[in-house]
Amino acid sequence: MNALTLSTSQMAPEVGGCLLAVATFSLVLFCPGYVFAWAFDFFEFRARSTAERVVWSVPLSLCVVTIAAVLVGKLLSVEVLCWLAGAFGLAFGGTVVREARGGGGETGLGRSGRWALAMLAGWTLFAIFELIDLPVGARLYMSSAVYDHALRTAFVDAVARTGVPPVNPLYWPGHASTMRYYYFWYVLCAVVVKLAGVSARSALIASCVWSGYGLASLIALFTRYFDDVPPARVRQRVLTGLALLTVTGFDLLPVLGSVAAGKSLADPEWWAQDQVTSWMDALLWAPHHMAAVIACLTGFLLIWVEGERRRWLVAVVAGAGFAGAFGLSTWVALGFAILMCGWLAWLLATGSRRRASLLLAAGAVAAVLLLPYLRELRGADQAAVATTAGSPAPATHLLGFGPRRILSSGILSSVPGFRSLRETHPYGEEQLAGIVLLAPGYVLELGFFGVVLVLGLRRWRILGEANRTGLALAIACLILTGLVRSTVIANNDFAMRVTLVAQFLLLLLAARMFGGWKGDARLAMLALAGFGVLGTVVQAVWLRGFLPFEESRQRAGYVDLAERNAAFHTAFNEMGQRVPRDAVIAYRPETLDFYNLVVTLNLGRQALNAIPECNTAFGGSAVPCAGIRKNLASIYDAVKLPGPEAQNLCRSMNADYLVATRWDAVWTRPGSWAWTLPPVVATDAVHIVSCGR
Repeated sequence: MNALTLSTSQMAPEVGGCLLAVATFSLVLFCPGYVFAWAFDFFEFRARSTAERVVWSVPLSLCVVTIAAVLVGKLLSVEVLCWLAGAFGLAFGGTVVREARGGGGETGLGRSGRWALAMLAGWTLFAIFELIDLPVGARLYMSSAVYDHALRTAFVDAVARTGVPPVNPLYWPGHASTMRYYYFWYVLCAVVVKLAGVSARSALIASCVWSGYGLASLIALFTRYFDDVPPARVRQRVLTGLALLTVTGFDLLPVLGSVAAGKSLADPEWWAQDQVTSWMDALLWAPHHMAAVIACLTGFLLIWVEGERRRWLVAVVAGAGFAGAFGLSTWVALGFAILMCGWLAWLLATGSRRRASLLLAAGAVAAVLLLPYLRELRGADQAAVATTAGSPAPATHLLGFGPRRILSSGILSSVPGFRSLRETHPYGEEQLAGIVLLAPGYVLELGFFGVVLVLGLRRWRILGEANRTGLALAIACLILTGLVRSTVIANNDFAMRVTLVAQFLLLLLAARMFGGWKGDARLAMLALAGFGVLGTVVQAVWLRGFLPFEESRQRAGYVDLAERNAAFHTAFNEMGQRVPRDAVIAYRPETLDFYNLVVTLNLGRQALNAIPECNTAFGGSAVPCAGIRKNLASIYDAVKLPGPEAQNLCRSMNADYLVATRWDAVWTRPGSWAWTLPPVVATDAVHIVSCGR
């Protein structure tokens, strides 16, 4: 970054907005669970310590609030959700005051509580620093996670602008198009946007922080109630589990090989096509998938513990969690449902009818609660098919057989048997190679936790029912995600997201076994864990440093990316004061790269078309796409298109404003519309003009 220095004065508002959003999320993902559990005395909640109440409140909120927020938001409005969140906050405050006056319960934090708060504060600041834009001189340097966050930010903004269900913010075929996507997490984020008055991006970053809080709570709950650790030993076990979140696989080895080969990876995890995601990446890149894992596993835990009182309430809460998970991450929910079908068969075979009946009841509750959302998706898909004559129909299935591609099948191309098979049956050779390479791929990706899995199998007989169940589910999960893949897009999201369930169960097993290693075995396992920690450290540095590093190398697409980001941030902030929130903005989409993500990240309005091919995957008919692309090409590529003609083309697409930047060809033509039409916003790098609608 040469002599440029970090501008802390520019960072302060961004950090402040994120911290405000983090605090506001407590009204959505903490207070409702606390009030609910206290009102029903759920699992003897009122008699539990402060620490236990806190760790129960976040997962319970996620289970109860997610599907309820979507249903209420759809029936009423997001504004009503804001009032309800405020009411839960007041109820929580009233409950705390009442108990303090009555002397009921233990209210002090104690040493463990203070340590926990310090760790949460550290995680909060770390996550915010990893994800915000860093101002350096006249540039804004993004995190690599913007690759996912740009779209997620647009989705949060869409819910805040258009309600539930949201409109696809990336494509406007002349009218609003309902999103075909799992959007539940963005509903919760939109409530925070409206309550706190923060940006959609600040709310999304804060949601990453809260996904970490939820994961930490889940580790504590499973340690105490699944593994049945005595209260006196819970703190040490939980601390061990939290520490193990910093351990990833042996990714550093293939990453070094990729770097030596000159490959450019925006994230170290990308060395593998079907990655096993580290905990840090899972939390920072896609918090909605982590939230789905938390909701599913909380439901599983409730069924495991059973409870003698109000079993119907256990089924309702678990079912609500399963339903919410489907809209948080359809992939996680589908994979978990398959695992639960296997567990149900085991329960029935072993005579565990109480748990089996609870699991069936929870599944029935989830199905009923999901009916409105499933109808919504079905209606959107039928509308897309009906209006897209001559274009490919949507996939008729979500999953298909196919080995997970961790290591490239090309590794075996020179092996005699595989070489001849590739010549005669290339598809069969690719599938067979994928299956053969699955085990060594898992060894690299799981690293330390792979060794824990093997050690757990060797100690199977002495593990106890809970750990045997957890290990069996983890193995089943790895087999499932190793042989079944999602078919909707090129990314195998099913494998990448569902594997988090296995990773969590292996982490619990590792925390249990950690204290039992002695001598050389302990040193060896510590060395493996240390190598995994080093991998996470490299990822953290890489996440922040990749884009400025690529800029310093003068790589195409990165040279002026930070400058563009700063220019768009300034112009679109000014636009926010002068352009209605429901306006449709047209700009020139280039190739699908970080440039498009920069625009999407900063826009805060409905985009006419966010990518060259039209983003119909998230909603809308593809029929108008060709016309939109043709009109945009005429507006931005014509030698000198007069202003009135540009406005007419813009209005024909039902757009409201045109954006011209100094990176567009039209900027270099003084007589073009970019200079002859009066700008609503004019900066050194961006002009925004009205289409006159």
